[in-house]
Amino acid sequence: MNGYPKVIVFGAGGFLGEHIIQQLVNNNFNVYAALRTKPKYSTDSFSHKITYYEGDLEDYQYIQKCLEGMDAIIFAAGCNWKPGLAISEYFRGNVKITKKFFTALDNHQDVRVVYTSSMSAIAGSKTPLIFSEISDRSHVSKSYLSPYDWAKIECEQIVLDYARKNHNIVILNPGFMLGPGAFSCSKITTSGLVLRFCQKNFPFYVNGGHSFCDVRDVAKAHVAALTRRHSGHYIVAGHNLSMAEIYRLMVMITSFSSPRQLPVSIAYSLSLLLDKLSWLFPNILKTSYHPDFVKSSCLYYYGESQKSISDLGYNITPIATTLLDTIKYFDRQGLISEDMLFLEAMNNSNIEAIAYLREMAMCHAFSDFLLPRVPEIYKICESNCYLNNLLLDLLSNSSFNSKKVKFQLNQANFKKYQKTLNKLFEYIYFASDDFLTEVL
Repeated sequence: MNGYPKVIVFGAGGFLGEHIIQQLVNNNFNVYAALRTKPKYSTDSFSHKITYYEGDLEDYQYIQKCLEGMDAIIFAAGCNWKPGLAISEYFRGNVKITKKFFTALDNHQDVRVVYTSSMSAIAGSKTPLIFSEISDRSHVSKSYLSPYDWAKIECEQIVLDYARKNHNIVILNPGFMLGPGAFSCSKITTSGLVLRFCQKNFPFYVNGGHSFCDVRDVAKAHVAALTRRHSGHYIVAGHNLSMAEIYRLMVMITSFSSPRQLPVSIAYSLSLLLDKLSWLFPNILKTSYHPDFVKSSCLYYYGESQKSISDLGYNITPIATTLLDTIKYFDRQGLISEDMLFLEAMNNSNIEAIAYLREMAMCHAFSDFLLPRVPEIYKICESNCYLNNLLLDLLSNSSFNSKKVKFQLNQANFKKYQKTLNKLFEYIYFASDDFLTEVL
């Protein structure tokens, strides 16, 4: 049995909060969830292990009620970026509730607190610099920071001021969290980046960068922060990748076209124009991207997590695994219109191989027959030593062009290997019932 039997999670209905709840239940904590309204999953078999406190985090009395009798608290509440959200909401949904919470906490100073902050409170540079817990902010481009960034900076200062008089507090700074929802009806917030790409609802991007991490790893870090007795500041980030790099990987996984990259100056000017037009014609035109957020999109929020790995046992899941699980989650929810049967056969080690076979199948005369069978074709290649080595040689001598959504051979003499694979495709087709039905 762990040392914190009664734990309450503020923000339990959010993307991260639901995963934290799940991890706490799995680790036999006595779990309490503070949220505005019960989530849909509260009606299933999972819910009997959770006590729900419904209310408003701007209500001081509600917070006091939630804190009564608790041994530990995880504060993961806050307002993330949402298309079209009023700028004032980032202050209200982050700074205001953080102030209310820590005012109420003055009467419970012996309680262990894990506070979820953000890389926005630490990083944000014009060039790809990697920040740590002890980095100063001299390299942060303050004039480019978004309203969300400023809100998280102010929130963290509130927490640091409180921590000076109470050493029983841990601040976690997650990177850009991706991953599936904890439940079938979960909120997705930051993973919406992946959904908008898969729904082809992201026409352009500005090439900044983030430290992309798996929400499930971050949730486990919150539980570890309760039990390992360390206090202080911890970055729980992941893979430091530019937006071009993350889109390249999503293009390879899905074969969908990449959105167009725009210089921040052009994107910002367009957003200013749209913002003015939407103000003039509110019933005709609405803009989802406030100019201040477009401007900040060129920044790099890179971080290193060595301290968390050492003290909290933090794990960083391969980014390809996280992206695959995220896309599979959306596909199972019926949110992606294209046929994605090949996804179930994909994993971190075979993404390139399946993507290569899929590309060849798409270009083949029998593509309609071959495409649904790409996972089977991959298994054939994997089980045959000659075909497996041939496929590996092709991949090692090819480079993926995300703009053209295709692999390009670096050496012409490897085209004979492609011919061998095409012969395999023809053999599979001519030996099929589809072909026999057609000719008999």
